[in-house]
Amino acid sequence: MLKQQLCFHDYLEYDKIPNSIGIVGFHPTEWRVGDISKAHNIVYLIKTLASLEMHVDQIILYVCVEGFEFIGKLFDNVQVKMIDVPEEIEGHVSGDKTVRPVPKYALLENEWHNYEFVFFTEADHVIYSKNLNSILNEIDNSQYLAAHRFEQKYQKYNQQGQPITQFNNQQYVLYNDWEKEFNHYNANLMTANTYRASYSAAWIARSSALKNVNFNRFEKKALGSPCISVFDTLQCLKTKNRFSFFVDHLSGFDNALKEGGLHIKIFPGKW
Repeated sequence: MLKQQLCFHDYLEYDKIPNSIGIVGFHPTEWRVGDISKAHNIVYLIKTLASLEMHVDQIILYVCVEGFEFIGKLFDNVQVKMIDVPEEIEGHVSGDKTVRPVPKYALLENEWHNYEFVFFTEADHVIYSKNLNSILNEIDNSQYLAAHRFEQKYQKYNQQGQPITQFNNQQYVLYNDWEKEFNHYNANLMTANTYRASYSAAWIARSSALKNVNFNRFEKKALGSPCISVFDTLQCLKTKNRFSFFVDHLSGFDNALKEGGLHIKIFPGKW
């Protein structure tokens, strides 16, 4: 277990990245079980945007269904744009299930070109960071910075040997923290040498670096394309101090509950 124990009160200050844009893609259905709307997805989205707003100058939220214009009215710097997203095969799901990969097509819109930094995140993250600007000064055009992924622990269902830490007085799993898959880079950063170790579904890169990334390459890994594509093209860096840049992956707790035979809808206090 990591000895450091923090809470959200330690992250109340804005950690804004100059000349930056946040990109979020959103679809309100649960792709794992079919086209069933998840009401708490809206709450997760609002939490994501609220935390992202503390880090970037502008946010574009892409949605592939109507009715979410009201989300943009909740925040000063969120543009909500409708996007047409075709169905694609998601190869890692049994039966080659078709999905609508909104985040992939959000990045393919290329509306991030005029900003220096691009902050991509899926719509179920609360983002926490400290001193991002000094960290990003160490990132060049061949690299990107991926967040650590924290997931609130539920019994045994979302921990398979990864470290555990305390945050907000709860136990959290550092979900993709595999020590042997990281190497030293410098005093503050380490390289993630496998896709598993790199994955967080939240990352920051210079737009000049992303111009070399083809987000449309992985035809049968549609949902993971934004993260696979950057990992395949750029070097992934993560902070050595896990609390310097991480996300609370809200759906991770959902997934653990599901493995345990429960459903997040019976825990509205967790929304």
